[in-house]
Amino acid sequence: MKLSARTPWCLFASASLLAACGDPPCNPATCPTDVAATDGSLIEIATPTDIVGMDASDAIEGEGGRDSDRVSLEIDPNNSSITVTDGMPESRTFRAIVVTRAGLRFAVDSGLWSLSSDRAGTIGGDGRFTANGVGTGAIEVRCQVPDLRGGTLMATTTVTVRSTRIVLGMGVTMDDVARFDSMPAMRDAAESPRILYPLHQALMPENVQPPNVQWERGAANDLFRVRLSKPNFTLTSVVRHSGMGFDFSYGVDLQAWRALAEADPESPIFITVDRLDSAMNRVLQSGTTEIRFARGSIFGSVYYWDLDAGRMVRINARNAMAENFMPNPPDRANGQRCVACHTVSRDGRWMSAASTSRMSTDGFQARVFDLTADLSPTPAPAVSASVNANCSTFSPDSTRVVACGATWSSGLTALDPRTGMSAMATGLPTANATMPEWSPDGNFIAFVQNVRVNVNNNPIGGDIALLPVVEINPLTVSSPTTLHTGASATPGLPMGQSDAWPTWAPSSQMLVFQHGAAAFSFDGPAALYAIARTGGSPVRLDRANGGAGGTSSYRPTFSPFTIMEPAGRRLNWVAFYSTRDYGNAQAGTAGTRRRQLWVAAIDLNAAPGTDPSFTPYWLPGQNRASNNVAGYWAPEACRMNGNECRTNSECCSGRCNAMGRCEPPPPAECRRRGQTCGADSECCMGLRCFGNVCEMPLG
Repeated sequence: MKLSARTPWCLFASASLLAACGDPPCNPATCPTDVAATDGSLIEIATPTDIVGMDASDAIEGEGGRDSDRVSLEIDPNNSSITVTDGMPESRTFRAIVVTRAGLRFAVDSGLWSLSSDRAGTIGGDGRFTANGVGTGAIEVRCQVPDLRGGTLMATTTVTVRSTRIVLGMGVTMDDVARFDSMPAMRDAAESPRILYPLHQALMPENVQPPNVQWERGAANDLFRVRLSKPNFTLTSVVRHSGMGFDFSYGVDLQAWRALAEADPESPIFITVDRLDSAMNRVLQSGTTEIRFARGSIFGSVYYWDLDAGRMVRINARNAMAENFMPNPPDRANGQRCVACHTVSRDGRWMSAASTSRMSTDGFQARVFDLTADLSPTPAPAVSASVNANCSTFSPDSTRVVACGATWSSGLTALDPRTGMSAMATGLPTANATMPEWSPDGNFIAFVQNVRVNVNNNPIGGDIALLPVVEINPLTVSSPTTLHTGASATPGLPMGQSDAWPTWAPSSQMLVFQHGAAAFSFDGPAALYAIARTGGSPVRLDRANGGAGGTSSYRPTFSPFTIMEPAGRRLNWVAFYSTRDYGNAQAGTAGTRRRQLWVAAIDLNAAPGTDPSFTPYWLPGQNRASNNVAGYWAPEACRMNGNECRTNSECCSGRCNAMGRCEPPPPAECRRRGQTCGADSECCMGLRCFGNVCEMPLG
């Protein structure tokens, strides 16, 4: 029968109509088939259109060229790219090209189109791909069409989505942007910009707030081109030196920062700052700063002590804004208000902190506050209070607190956090013990033993020791074992004899502690070290400390979160305060030795005896004009479907859509074991969603 362009096409469909024609799928973009037709329902498909390279009647009627002899499928164009400019969506239409047994080729519009991932765009039933302006990178485009014999032809190709954004500062034009490429660029050791923040080779979680890129060198009317780039994403901003008050910095836009975080996830971001010297009419290049993102996010609010204000401050995890959540802590007889020396329970519900009180004979109490309650009244309401305690730690179930005494050389006591009353305890040291820290698994309490005080009544000396926990209620501990002696030879600087502030990794298999001249920054230099729970030689965290000569890192506290990266690397995060420079003198703290909070990743897969730390980043949201210490994370669960999000890893489902909302993943992208989830249906086959993590069912 002679077919014309007006003749409807019909086919017999079977249960295998949409099944792949090979196992594994054919590759490259052709897939031969010789499947026999089977009985089934009639389905009308479109007439072949846009015949490639020949007349329509030739393609349909040619020798051996019957349309029922479809043997392979191609996608046109093959291995293409599309560029999104300034976040505006761009489209590209793909065509399904059928090849017959005789080698004839023609386009059909009956294909079933899909993508390997829709993070960078979507594709319609007509093969039209639209980049969303947020995601970038290589995406696999798939198409399936029936072969008219009951089987299916399938083809794949790749579309690479690239994105470029240009941001103009005040008074800057596109002509100014073009000037950077109109003249040769050069490096001058004395005149080229020097990038001061972010730090070179810093590692950041995906959901960290955008950094303030800071540099030095330049004069009024100079132009600066700040560029952050990955293989498929480039952000360029040009700002003008406005004279007095110019702070040599550029704050990265949140939307662009999110795109950088999710583009080419295995690739680093390269940052450069080029200076167009207006006086000499030349372009001076900076060096290149390289930073990386971890393949995941960390959550929760951070509670820290603002020393200058004598207040607790909370950094909101979602917007990196500092919140004065307790503006009116309990006051003492002279009218002063202060709350300090705090710790946070591992579930993020409770905070134990030292505060003053009119009711206390010595003007000093330790109080427990409910962090889910409104703490803005005067005075802030406390759940309980106890006399004489200036450091403490919660048991993992928050039913017990172990606290140190009013002086740093006192012993340890057990308290009931709900009442503030002493709790029964057996085996706790009664003298020269301080800074307790309960392990997340509940099996040990790390503390500093053999501690003394200096003329300022601040702790010096001391060794890291472990108390094995036999029972929590009533608290019973065994004899302590010394993990590290402060006076022993410790690799690297400084040459102090004081161990202080042990903190547990979430796995309870590692501790990080401070070692140096004393426990506090105003009493001398210190650095951070890591040691296994089983003991052995400590490892100096050179990268976190700022290099082998870095001696200004104090009071570490682990975040309760672990990031599981695709290659199997496990990352923990430790916060600490440092007197190192943050950025430059105009936008940062350079030259002030002001204490600021920093965060460094710790690689749990690092080889024994090697530095497991990464170069840190400055904790966004804190006040750079204040002295800030003791950052504690209060956990926040991953976000459920429908909640706001910035990156995929903030969502339990692992999917943050273009509207900034968590959504379920498609079945093809089920959540693997160890990944977060919002429901059982989001986990791959055989796994269940336990506590927002996909795991094997018990038993």
